Amino acid sequence: RVNLSVVDTAGHIHYGAAARAARAVDEQLKRIKEKADELGYRMIVTADHRQGDQMKDKDGKTRHAHAPGRVRLVYIDPENEDVKLHQEGMGLVNVARTIAEAAGITNIPKDWGWEPSIFAEKLKPRQAEEPERVIEIILDGVGWNEDKNIGEGVDAVRDHMPYFQSLLKQYPWTPAEASGEAVGLRNYNHVLKEE
Repeated sequence: RVNLSVVDTAGHIHYGAAARAARAVDEQLKRIKEKADELGYRMIVTADHRQGDQMKDKDGKTRHAHAPGRVRLVYIDPENEDVKLHQEGMGLVNVARTIAEAAGITNIPKDWGWEPSIFAEKLKPRQAEEPERVIEIILDGVGWNEDKNIGEGVDAVRDHMPYFQSLLKQYPWTPAEASGEAVGLRNYNHVLKEE
């Protein structure tokens, strides 16, 4: 697991810092992807929350806080480029089983309570006899601004991460909720009321 955190960190400052951070993360993502290809790794690329994609609010004021909403969960595997992914109802809570299934682990005990993976169909097994290798890349704060009509200076991810944008065009991805119960944070209000 690799957490590239500077878009989040810089996003708490201002758009210019987030833009520079997004370019740096994009370059590192490319380097990691090239090495993963060389070593035969499957990759899962996601974010933990929104930040760099929503640098201004509706009134044009700079946002310094995380934004609610969805991120993208990308599956990169040359042997499964056309795998179908669930396109609705996914969240970060689905990442654990996704990693396990990508690694070839399918006998997960039911009592673990894991949510389903993002895969809508079974993966093709690797041709090599080696075990599956999986790397998860967390693009910290690289969310998904679904508003296609926003102007410049709002979405550092869209404006400054061309390599990441190219991966979204080449590999399957699904929207993933990145807050509340969708990340595994269950609602415990009933417990608090009882106390």
